[in-house]
Amino acid sequence: MSDQLIVVTSQTNAFTQEELASRPDLVELEVFQSSRTGIAVPVSALLGSVESQDGDELVLTSSVDGFCATLPLTAAAEVGLIWFAGADGPLTKEQGGPFRFFIPNAAECKTAVLDNCANVKFVDRIEVRRKG
Repeated sequence: MSDQLIVVTSQTNAFTQEELASRPDLVELEVFQSSRTGIAVPVSALLGSVESQDGDELVLTSSVDGFCATLPLTAAAEVGLIWFAGADGPLTKEQGGPFRFFIPNAAECKTAVLDNCANVKFVDRIEVRRKG
């Protein structure tokens, strides 16, 4: 399990939990779901100014269990969060950390692909894959 989240767009960036915690664009999970506590950063903030085209994908990978999810980039960036801290500090492995992809209110997305991957544990790599 990596202690860094790798984000690949036109360039590659690596973030630790501590680096994410110092960002100005954090959100409290309780705002979306009262049953969840912790801090997350919007996927869109991590991707920066990546412009998406129809068919572009966001690939989430976990080296812990080999899981890989491919989602529509626009939809995933619009509603997805990277959850990295709980109420008591960094998200632990038992909580699906150190980084967990999370879509609050996944049922409201009305996108079956997002609904099925609304909560991906142990994410250590996020990559933008261009169509074609």
